[in-house]
Amino acid sequence: MSKRFLDRQMALGLVITLGVGFATVATFFVNRWETSNRQLRFQQQTENPGTALQRSLNRSTEL
Repeated sequence: MSKRFLDRQMALGLVITLGVGFATVATFFVNRWETSNRQLRFQQQTENPGTALQRSLNRSTEL
């Protein structure tokens, strides 16, 4: 095999390795972001009914 062929193979291997590495890191960070976003939305949805119920109870006890 010629040196030129091996250089191309090494370059191709490097590009593939970097691409897979980048995709893996990006997947990790997007997963963390999505999980955080999902938890925040869940907390907001559970807090709103609780706040409304508390206000209603406060109004009722004031009467």
